[in-house]
Amino acid sequence: MASYIPYLTLPVVQYSRATGLPLANDDTTTLAAAFLIGICAMWISDILFEVIVRKFRPAPEE
Repeated sequence: MASYIPYLTLPVVQYSRATGLPLANDDTTTLAAAFLIGICAMWISDILFEVIVRKFRPAPEE
């Protein structure tokens, strides 16, 4: 997922500007958006992995 972050950053920044959010026209805004996209993608992948692991975990033997 990390390899797709540069491709997701620009559309997110453009969408944010189109919705009227006051964003600066500098690289700092783009880097902040890339950071947030990366963190959200990491959290989502962690949650999905945890759900899959818990769903397919073998039952404990007693």
